[in-house]
Amino acid sequence: MFKNYFVTAINNLVKNKLYSAINICGLAIGLASCILIVLYVQDETSYDKHWQNAERIYRVNKTIEFTAGTLDRGSFTSILAQPALSQYFAEEISNSIQIFQFSGVVFQRDTQTFAENHAFVDGQFLNIFPLEVVDGDLEAALQDPSSIALSQESASKMFGSENPIGEVLAVDVFGRAIELRVAAIYRQPVENSILDLPSISKIRETTRGVLGAWQSQSVKTYIQLGPEVDFEQFSALLPDFIDQNIDISAMMAGSEVKPSDRISYDLQNISDIHLNSAFDDSRAGGSSTAVLTFAAIAVLVLLIGSINFTILTTVKATQRAREVAMRKVVGARRRQLIVQFLGESFIIVLLSMLLALVAVELVLPVFESFVNKSLDVSYSNPETYLSLLLLLLIVSFIGGLYPAFVLSRFRPASTLKANRSTDTKGAMVLRNALVIFQFTVSIALIIATSVVYIQINYSNSRDPGFNKEGLIGLSSMFSLDAGQKSALKQELLALPAVSQASFSVFGPMQGGYNIIAYTRKGLGAEPSPIMLPTFHIDSDFFDTYEIPLLAGRYYEQERDQSLTYIQQQQTVDTYDQDIIDVNTVLNSSAARLLGFNSAQEAIGKDLGSSVEVNSPRGDVVNLTIVGVVADVQFSGLRTLPRPEIYTLSPSQTNYLTLRFQGNRQTLLAQIQSVWENVVGDTTADTVFINQAMQQQFSQERTEALILVNFSLLAISIACLGLFGSASFTVERRTKEIGLRKVMGAKVKDIVRLHVWQFSKPILMANLFAWPIAVWAMLNWLQQFPYQIDSWLLGPLCIAAGFIALAISWLTVAINTTRVARGSPIQALRYE
Repeated sequence: MFKNYFVTAINNLVKNKLYSAINICGLAIGLASCILIVLYVQDETSYDKHWQNAERIYRVNKTIEFTAGTLDRGSFTSILAQPALSQYFAEEISNSIQIFQFSGVVFQRDTQTFAENHAFVDGQFLNIFPLEVVDGDLEAALQDPSSIALSQESASKMFGSENPIGEVLAVDVFGRAIELRVAAIYRQPVENSILDLPSISKIRETTRGVLGAWQSQSVKTYIQLGPEVDFEQFSALLPDFIDQNIDISAMMAGSEVKPSDRISYDLQNISDIHLNSAFDDSRAGGSSTAVLTFAAIAVLVLLIGSINFTILTTVKATQRAREVAMRKVVGARRRQLIVQFLGESFIIVLLSMLLALVAVELVLPVFESFVNKSLDVSYSNPETYLSLLLLLLIVSFIGGLYPAFVLSRFRPASTLKANRSTDTKGAMVLRNALVIFQFTVSIALIIATSVVYIQINYSNSRDPGFNKEGLIGLSSMFSLDAGQKSALKQELLALPAVSQASFSVFGPMQGGYNIIAYTRKGLGAEPSPIMLPTFHIDSDFFDTYEIPLLAGRYYEQERDQSLTYIQQQQTVDTYDQDIIDVNTVLNSSAARLLGFNSAQEAIGKDLGSSVEVNSPRGDVVNLTIVGVVADVQFSGLRTLPRPEIYTLSPSQTNYLTLRFQGNRQTLLAQIQSVWENVVGDTTADTVFINQAMQQQFSQERTEALILVNFSLLAISIACLGLFGSASFTVERRTKEIGLRKVMGAKVKDIVRLHVWQFSKPILMANLFAWPIAVWAMLNWLQQFPYQIDSWLLGPLCIAAGFIALAISWLTVAINTTRVARGSPIQALRYE
């Protein structure tokens, strides 16, 4: 019996080559798309799930509310947070650590130097993140501040094939060279992880002294909750912890303001960080919204392929009605017919699955390149085959369920008596509904893709407040002393292509700043301190970035005194005078926040400030406003401009920016030569500012590319189904077309009739697709502070609808024209 079913199914596929090709190709495209997106989703959702007790490991994120509701959100906390949390929650927290990360630290071995990322960690680091040891004693290395542990990659980079254990590396930390002995080699996690640890060593007490203030947000804090601790109950206790441990009296005047009113801590599970990176201010993560969207697209594309099978099977039902009738006459039961048709569906899907796997292997390298991931189908894993088998069975059942029950229901008497088969009204309604669904998805994807691309281009084309063209940035300056910085700047300025050079504490897109409390003087009553982001620069900063001046003047090296910030271990008494008088420049947002009605009104006014937010005494700095500049968006166009004060403090700067003209590659070679001459035999860490700003939307650009490709696939599959449906419909109406031609109808009239018939479901699809797409994209646009005008969605909807209609017209017109141009005599002999 099953052999008969199999032979019948194969004969049917061979006999109806067009039907078979459309079904197999459409399903293959859908299955391949589904497999590719599943690989992507699996990779995105696998981050940091390999750690033992990962479900109980949390990162502590902070939110600080400044005056006038400005928020600072990030994953960096004070170095004081971890010990305070461990002491306050001694019973709830089983382990806690902090990680202090540096980028581009210069390591020196003999005469060789290497730039590498480095992290200072707690001695209890391995209790939460047990790295695999390759050589040495990693646990002992993290208990000894004079030791260092290297990853296999870093060890190979610095020592080649030599055994590095016991070798000494010179490292510059906070401007002071220290020697660290290599005590262990470890293997970085091969699984996806947010932790990037080329080298690690124990946090030194001097580091804690330099950073030991609640307002210094410089480390990442991780805690591991006990197995019996309820997460919700623990989170509810965090405001009490903040109130009892963090002093904000120097930040906010008035005892009525509680610390928890201004500062909040949030716990984020380590496996959720990659896809929910709202707090991640140092590493671009993924997007849970994108993952869910792509998973939905995979299902929809696969569903469209399955719908094609249903549509084409119901169209062909008229041709198989007599076959079903004859089978019933000779004794076939309906159950046997259902099994037969489901079996045919299974064979089609099986062939499609094999073709899809071949397509995946061919397309995977291209897919990997634009998602920037290494993906593969693990054929050695039994779970892979179980998943493919499950997918095969589900698609076979979905695609063949309706045809099996419809075809098996034909009544032999009525079918054979009429000597023909009729297309039931129910079948027509179903086909139209399925076509509407297919094109609803396709049109919505076209609209979404258009909106994403237009929004990204709009965001990238906005003016950030400074001239981003012709700028190149050099980081990794943390280890250079003042003499090296000055020499480097002067030698780079001597290059013919370089016109300006400036040091600043951070560069564009790095997102860093300090928070300092300021008071406006001369208002009579004691004013409340206002916390403002503070940016340390040198006197050439504004000229280099070409930031517009709104009132007053820029800094001038001859006229303005630099401000040197004290370290935590020092006191105010180390200053030569009680009050330090310096000039300052701020942006227009800061001027408004301080109560000035215009930029000109702020010029000449005085501000009071402590050198640090929690300084031992009140105002120790008197700042006279000499300039107001336009708002700039150093943190990128994802956020609104923030109020900023720019202090002239070259000693606190670690980022060098050059304005240049001419050939980029020639300039890079010249910069490297100067760098080696001043710093040593390392590679200068350079970045073109305009390219760095383009990268801020790299995730959205990747999402748009995925949307484009899968939108095209969805439309292609839908058009395959429409092509097949039109072919069979025109074939079934061949005699009607012949009669119309005999009665005088022209080819264009016949084509117009059929085109209009197939246009109706496409027009209906637009009515469903437009509101769905508009709602979805308006919600997606909310993440951007600068959005395209919402009225643009209207023309985009109309354009997407017209594209879908044009494709359907072309598809149907080709089929109809082919039959309509035939001889009426041949058409009348049909059937």
